[in-house]
Amino acid sequence: MGRDPAMIIWLDSGKNVKGHPNENYAREIMELFSLGVGNYSERDIREAARALTGFSTDGDKFVFNASLHDVGEKSIFGQKGKFAGDDVSRLVLAQPAAAHFLAKKLFREFISDEAPPPQLLEPLANQLRNSGYDLRQAMRTLLASNLFYSPAAYRARVKSPAEYVVGLLRAFDSRVQWQAMAGAMDGLGQTLFAPPNVKGWDGGAAWLNSATLIGRHNLAWDVVQGGQYTSVSGQALITRGGKNKSPQAQVTTALAIFLQGDVSPQVRQRLIKFLKESKDTDESERLQQLVHTVLMLPEYQLA
Repeated sequence: MGRDPAMIIWLDSGKNVKGHPNENYAREIMELFSLGVGNYSERDIREAARALTGFSTDGDKFVFNASLHDVGEKSIFGQKGKFAGDDVSRLVLAQPAAAHFLAKKLFREFISDEAPPPQLLEPLANQLRNSGYDLRQAMRTLLASNLFYSPAAYRARVKSPAEYVVGLLRAFDSRVQWQAMAGAMDGLGQTLFAPPNVKGWDGGAAWLNSATLIGRHNLAWDVVQGGQYTSVSGQALITRGGKNKSPQAQVTTALAIFLQGDVSPQVRQRLIKFLKESKDTDESERLQQLVHTVLMLPEYQLA
């Protein structure tokens, strides 16, 4: 990560040179990427910045400029040596806080937005540490755990705009206007490749507010009508499900496509009632409204 040209540019590593260290990357790797506040000192940051001097780019390639690297002795996390960039990664990951920090990140990404009690993270943190941070093993453990399949983890995460949009497009299974769709995400609160700061987006419940819900509402309606973003309308999607045009069958098809049919009986009955009460409305508009309503259900905002 520290050698990635995008990271070098984003966090000013190219300006981090012998005699004039720039602390941006050293600070963020500890604060935001691996340890968290309270698990390092200001001296650790200063000394790590010295160890990381000389990192630069040549176009889109990483280069190490030895003449700009500080070869002197540094003291990081109580250890002394003539440390270089790779040593910083090794020393950071050797800290007890690192495995817990990364385990918590994985938990929030794949289980729930709510942070779990530390004792639930301990086994995953131990595995990360003991395996040399083998993420394949960690993910296998996480995705096969009872916790992953527990009721507490089911629809416990708010979909990010990217997840919401990709899920929409996959469900419609049609020709997609990718650039237009990416642009439409701005109204949902996530401009691709342009996070608001180094930390990135807060995620979780922060994705939903009065403005972004309107954005999801408007985008879903545009998608349902077909043409602007996809080549399949909401009506066409429902009629693919068969010739049965009863309200019950149409609601069942819509819920199966977008929510695997898993909603409460009350929600299902309200959707059926809506179709019955709007039977005098043009069928195309009625089915588009049905699909749009499903896309705005609270259940569809969650993963």
